[in-house]
Amino acid sequence: MRNLKHTLIAFIVITYSAYSLADEYVLARPKSENDPRQEYVNALLETLLNLDLPATRHTLRYTNEVHSRERIKKLLLEGRRLDVQATATRNDWEDDLLTIRIPIYKGLLGYRILLIHQDERQEYEWIHSLDELKQKQAILGSQWSITPVWKQEGFHTITNGDYESLFKIIHFKRADYFPRGVNEILQEYQKFNPLYPDLAIEQHLGVYLPLPMYFFVSPHKPELAELIRTNFETFIKRGEFDQFFMSRFENIITELNIDSRRTFYVPNQHLPKETPLHRHELWYLNPKQHQPQTHTPKR
Repeated sequence: MRNLKHTLIAFIVITYSAYSLADEYVLARPKSENDPRQEYVNALLETLLNLDLPATRHTLRYTNEVHSRERIKKLLLEGRRLDVQATATRNDWEDDLLTIRIPIYKGLLGYRILLIHQDERQEYEWIHSLDELKQKQAILGSQWSITPVWKQEGFHTITNGDYESLFKIIHFKRADYFPRGVNEILQEYQKFNPLYPDLAIEQHLGVYLPLPMYFFVSPHKPELAELIRTNFETFIKRGEFDQFFMSRFENIITELNIDSRRTFYVPNQHLPKETPLHRHELWYLNPKQHQPQTHTPKR
């Protein structure tokens, strides 16, 4: 009986200790219930947080409210209601937050394919230069990292702050195209086409600009930043990140046929100087190989 009592006490202590050591980290709620982009981010982050642990110790949850990008940054700086966020890089975010400079989509976010109205398909077959594409009107998010690049490079651009409205705008022909990352467009099309059946994925063109998405961590959580950074480097070194990435995007890359599209290069003058362009293992498309002309991208 005494041995049983001691065993029970030990079990309770171990269970309590494991529970007390568990950490819950907070991310910003997606912009829309129809937004599928967070699934990959969450799966990668949970994998990194719990790498080599015997069981899931670190968990994630969303904020109760949806926040703008500016508000998300403010909450991260305060470190009270938000711990970590994945977003396309910007100089001010890298200056003010703890940045894990590993592109979580291996640069696919910067390879843009156009979401268009289905009635306009044939018009894009005859576009053979970037200048011709710039005559079309793009719709972009008002606070996105790609938006100042698009405007600076002379694209005819309008903006809107509501994520779901961007798809509606194309459906009702209030803009000509919506440039989406390779990692985004198929999932978004599947989600939004039942709501907006006139959406179509353009089949001939691509636009490439270096645009990494990183994990950004609150400066009040340096231990979290170090955990993500250290485990991410281990994940890469063991070849497991490549496996994780390809298991989710190989079929998408093939279906979108990016190797045979007419692809236009757009320089990103807003890219922070610390961007790890020299680490070729971090990119699916090597930014160093891209030239400011039409080309077929190389792996």
